[in-house]
Amino acid sequence: MQITKNFHRDEFKCRCKERGLNADNSWCHGVSWVHRELVVRLQGLRDHFNAPITVSSGCRCPRYNTYIGSTAPLSQHIRGTGADIIVQGRSTAEVAEAAREMGFFVIEYADRGFVHVDIRQYI
Repeated sequence: MQITKNFHRDEFKCRCKERGLNADNSWCHGVSWVHRELVVRLQGLRDHFNAPITVSSGCRCPRYNTYIGSTAPLSQHIRGTGADIIVQGRSTAEVAEAAREMGFFVIEYADRGFVHVDIRQYI
């Protein structure tokens, strides 16, 4: 399902199913429950850069969030209000700066090549 001009709901789905981790009902089986405001703001960021954005991690079921480790127990990903992104042709510093200017809460992971953005202050 297309949810903005350039984003599809599947881009935000939990990765537990595609990683083969959904053996029982304690996993979400690859569902997406992304918050509309997050996607609208990401579309604005994409329009700002006029470049594709890859969502490397969107929604995470609580079990998947725990499985991947080194994440906050109440991560914005669990709520559907956070995403880790890569903007084609842009550095993490450029993406982080623009995202902050657009009102996102931002954590830059330059060593891993992505930026975490979320909308925690808007909900």
